[in-house]
Amino acid sequence: MFVMALVPHGLYFYDELPLWLVASSRRDALLLTGASWIGWVLWLTASSGPGSPNLRDAAPWLVASLYLPCLWLVLRRPNVGQVPEFVERAVERLPRAIRGWANGEVEPAA
Repeated sequence: MFVMALVPHGLYFYDELPLWLVASSRRDALLLTGASWIGWVLWLTASSGPGSPNLRDAAPWLVASLYLPCLWLVLRRPNVGQVPEFVERAVERLPRAIRGWANGEVEPAA
């Protein structure tokens, strides 16, 4: 998703197909499909439609109906896995409250 935000592409709904790589289940793919259709229909009704020479008015609808649902799908995943050693070395001087807790460590009761 981060790369899609950096790569130049046209502001039309079919250019965003690689965002479906974010989906990790059939339910996620159906959610993105439904959201994209809703955004497309709302864009058609709110603007001059696909025959418009200016497709820039599709950008807010793309963000609202595709990028935000993809962001939600990514952020709701559990944050698990090993942290690379170079990251651990880079953040070892930070206070514990900022760098977080390592695997297996428990935050002390306040």
